Amino acid sequence: MTNLALAAILSFTNACGIYASETRTLDFGFGDIALLFFFQLPLFAAALAAFSLTVRYFALKRGRTRFDALTPRFAPKSIALFAAIMIVCWLPCIIACFPGSINWDTYYQLYQCYPENHPILAVPWVAEGHYTDAYFCDHHPVFTTLVYGGIALTSDALFGNWNPGIFVFCSLQCIAMACSLTGACAYLKSRRAPSVLVFCAYGAACLLPPAAMASFTMVKDSFYTWLFVLLFVAVAEIVLTKGQCLSRRRNLVLLIVLLLLLCLTKSTGVYLACATMIVCAFYYRAYWRKWAIALAVPSIVMFVVMPYLVFPVLDVAPGGKQELLGPLFQQTARYVSEHADETTEEEREAIDKVLRYDDLAERYTPFHMDRVKYGWRYGEATEKDLENYYLVWLKEGLKHPKTYLEATWGTCHEFFSSTVYFTETPMQGHMVDQALDKSWFPSELDGYRASYVGLFKQWAKIPVLNLPICIALYTWWIPLMCLYALRGRIKRYAPVFIPTAFAIFCCLITPAINFRYSYPLGLTALLLMAFTGLAIRRSTEGAKSPVPHMKDGRRGPAKSK
Repeated sequence: MTNLALAAILSFTNACGIYASETRTLDFGFGDIALLFFFQLPLFAAALAAFSLTVRYFALKRGRTRFDALTPRFAPKSIALFAAIMIVCWLPCIIACFPGSINWDTYYQLYQCYPENHPILAVPWVAEGHYTDAYFCDHHPVFTTLVYGGIALTSDALFGNWNPGIFVFCSLQCIAMACSLTGACAYLKSRRAPSVLVFCAYGAACLLPPAAMASFTMVKDSFYTWLFVLLFVAVAEIVLTKGQCLSRRRNLVLLIVLLLLLCLTKSTGVYLACATMIVCAFYYRAYWRKWAIALAVPSIVMFVVMPYLVFPVLDVAPGGKQELLGPLFQQTARYVSEHADETTEEEREAIDKVLRYDDLAERYTPFHMDRVKYGWRYGEATEKDLENYYLVWLKEGLKHPKTYLEATWGTCHEFFSSTVYFTETPMQGHMVDQALDKSWFPSELDGYRASYVGLFKQWAKIPVLNLPICIALYTWWIPLMCLYALRGRIKRYAPVFIPTAFAIFCCLITPAINFRYSYPLGLTALLLMAFTGLAIRRSTEGAKSPVPHMKDGRRGPAKSK
C-alpha cells in the first residue's frame, strides 16, 4: 500500500475519532472533518516515511551498539534480572493499585462463588427474566471464574476478606507479565532484531502505563494479555523457521497449551487460535498435520468438551449469545433510534422476539452497547427467531449502511483518536446493590493514589509530550506503520500480523470504550516494530532459508521425533 493511501486512512480515522470524542456525536459527514483531514494528511505521510526510514536505518546498522547491554539476552538469568528491573519500574503503579485493582466483571465472577448470592444473573446488570438456577454462568469464562473464585474463597476463609488473595494473585500475574514481555524482547534480540528497537520495546513496557496497570489488575483481559505476548513470540518463531520449530514434539505441545489458555481466559481466544493456525497452515503446508492438531485440540475443547461435559458437571449455564451478537444489536438499536418510521411491522416483530422493540430506542446509548445487548431475550429467543432477525439486520443495513457504521464507530472511536490517552484509574469495581465489602483500597494510600492518577491526567494535557500515552499510537498507528515499513515483504511475514489484526478487530467490535480491551495491542505494538526491523534485516541479507529454531537459548538444527 502506498504512503499516501495509508496516510489517508490514518488521517481519516483520526479525524473521525477526534470529532466523535470531542463533540460526543456520531452524526457527521466528511464536510465536518475535511479541514482536519487535509491538515493531518501530510503529517501522517511524513510520519510513515520517517518511521520506515528509521526502522530501516537501524535494521541495516551492523555491529554491537550500546543498547546491547541494556536489553536482555535469551537466557534464564538475564530474563529474570531484566524482569525484576521491569517490576521495580512498575512499583509506583503497583503501590497505587495495592492490594490489586479489580474490575466489575471480576467482582461478578467472585460474587457467583458464594452460595448465599444465588440465584445469580445469567446476564448481569439486568435482572428481568435473566436469573438462572445454575451455580456458575459462562458470561465471563468459567475458567477464570474458578481461578479467581478459588483465590477469593481461600483468602476469605483465612483472613476474612479478599485483599490478601487479590495481592498474591496480582503479584504472580505481575511476575508472569514481566517475564513474558522481557522474554519476548530477549527472543527478538536473539534473532538479531535491532537492539535499539528491542530497547524501545523493553523501555516502553517498563515506563508506560498499559503494562504496569495490566500487571496488577485482576481481570480476564490482563490474564489474557501476557498469554497474547507469548503467542506473538510463538508466531514469530513459526514464521522465522517456516514452521520447522513444530518438528519438535515439545514445541507443538507448548503451542497447544498456550492456545488452550488463550481460549479459556477470554471468549474471543478460540477465534484467535483458529485464525492464527489456519493462516499458518496455508503458509507452511508441509506441516499441515501439526496445524491440524493445533487447530483441532482447542476447537474440540471449547466447542465440545466445555459445553457438553464440563458445564453439566460443574453446573454452568452458557453465557448467552448477546456478547457475540452485541455489535449487530447495537446497529439495530441505532437504526430503530434514527429510522423508526421506516421500520415495517414485520421487521418490528422480528426484532422484538430478540431484543424487545418497544424500549429499544430508549435503551440505545451511542458509546456503550451494554443496555442494548443485556436487553436481549435470554432463554426466549429461538434459533428461528435469530434467523429472522439476521435477515432484518441485513435488510436494514443495506438500506442505511451509514447508520450501521456510526453505531460501530460509537463504541470504538477512542481507540483511533489522538486525543485519548492511557489514564486508567485503579478501581474496586463492586456491584453497588450487591456489595460484599470483602476488598478495598487502604485509606492510607488515598492521597498517593490520587496523585498517581493525577500525574497521568496532567501528562495527557501536554501537547506532543503526551504522544507516548496516546492510545491510538499502539492500537492503530504503529501496526499500520509496520505494515508500510514491510511493503514488498509483507506476504512473507503476514502471519506475524494475525494476532495484531485480530486484536484490532476486537477493538472495532468492543461493547464499550474501555482501555483494558487494548492491553494486547498496547503491549505488543513495539514488539511488532522490533520484529519489523528484524524482518527488514533478514530480507536485505538475502535470507531465504528458515532460521534454525531455538533450543535452550541457542541456535541449533531442528530435530524430528
